[in-house]
Amino acid sequence: TSGATAAATVPSMDDRDLNEIVAEALRDIRENSVLDRPGGGRYVVSIGRIRNSTRQDLDTRWLSTIIANELLGSGKAVVVKIPPDAEGTTVIAPDLVLTGAIIEKRFKDRAEFSLSLELVDLKTGLVFWAGLASVVKHARSNEVAPSNLQGTGVSPEKAAEEGARTSGATAAATVPSMDDRDFNAIVAEALRDIRENGVLDKPGGGRYVVFIGRIRNRTRQDLDTRWLSTIIANELFRSGKAVVTTVLPDAEETEGIRPELVLNGMISEKRLRNMTEFSLSLELVDPKSKLVHWTGLTSVVKHAPSNEGAPSNHQGTGASPEKAAEEGARTSGATAAETVPSMDDRDFNAIVAAALRDISENGVLDRPGGGRYVVFIGRIRNRTRLALDMTRLSTIIPNALLRSGKAVVTKVSPDAEETEGIRPDLILTGTMNELKPSKNRTEFSLSLELTAPKSKHVLWAWKTTIGSADAPTAAGVAPAE
Repeated sequence: TSGATAAATVPSMDDRDLNEIVAEALRDIRENSVLDRPGGGRYVVSIGRIRNSTRQDLDTRWLSTIIANELLGSGKAVVVKIPPDAEGTTVIAPDLVLTGAIIEKRFKDRAEFSLSLELVDLKTGLVFWAGLASVVKHARSNEVAPSNLQGTGVSPEKAAEEGARTSGATAAATVPSMDDRDFNAIVAEALRDIRENGVLDKPGGGRYVVFIGRIRNRTRQDLDTRWLSTIIANELFRSGKAVVTTVLPDAEETEGIRPELVLNGMISEKRLRNMTEFSLSLELVDPKSKLVHWTGLTSVVKHAPSNEGAPSNHQGTGASPEKAAEEGARTSGATAAETVPSMDDRDFNAIVAAALRDISENGVLDRPGGGRYVVFIGRIRNRTRLALDMTRLSTIIPNALLRSGKAVVTKVSPDAEETEGIRPDLILTGTMNELKPSKNRTEFSLSLELTAPKSKHVLWAWKTTIGSADAPTAAGVAPAE
């Protein structure tokens, strides 16, 4: 590797870094009352698997030894070496098991290594504590590490090969990426509603038991969604409004505390001329009734490095940077008439707000006898030329319905055969159309409809247009028809 280019040089971790990242992750245990056992004494902790999801051949057994040493030094716990599920042993059984993962993200001139740790109560299955820490390693002698090549099991030689292969990519192929700071910021903003308002204030007191479900990755990055799930669990834990369980909602096992709510989500991206917008949508669902308890949506914008442009209007899943560059180059010669203005979250929010205003002002969802309608969000079809992410619209609509106080949202399909869950009274469907563009303006039309699934009677129908010019500041909602 001595003849490798500067782009192939990969920063690595040493023992000092491992000690530093473990100390930072466990600082919460040392300084606060996380492991203060009721009635006194110390918890018995078993060190489970620490996954290595970096490209380094890290000795995770050595990492486990450092963690054990930190726990012992805290004076709050003792460590047992026998696996927690071992049978036929006379040693003290552990109260808690600690597991974790160490991952890396590579950027142009640095690599970021992150350690996530989790303490789980073996009897209840509840997450007792979660800790996060990161360390940044810069390339030596100002050499550059390969960027946008994150993942698991890729050797440095392979990374160098990938770096060399993409080094000649055009400026249009440069794609901004997310780092841990972005992950923490986007999760904190999405869950701010939970922390500041009464979303998880449980009637009668106590805390909700939440299971972190699937967080889908709809970006072109190889994002570690397990790391994102750890950050979410940590935020919920620190809110004081919820505890997190590892017991599946549909698990047949009887041991452990079953979840009262399941949190699922999706992270998506939208690429514009010189930036990329990453959006995180989250949803809390009651696994028994299938009612949506809460939805959250937030975004973070990342600009292309050195003012280089990221490919625009090519959102989706599974498209490589090379393919995006090819598409960007193919469309770069398009005439002004072929340029199609896009829609952003501001437009989506404005269009949904206008629809819900019509519902509120006209008493559409005022249910005879009181109570709230149960609504199922059906398909919102995209009939435009744009690759619009309609799932974002399907997240904004439930949030607006829940906040209106006139309806609750269910995940049970009206034609589902399952008997569990509350079936919907109404189905909301819609279509986004693109009207004939004028010289410098394109109008988008959204039609929505509330229908009773049994009688097929249309309770409410609504249509509005939103105009988008080439300049983003010209977007706005037109009066509803």
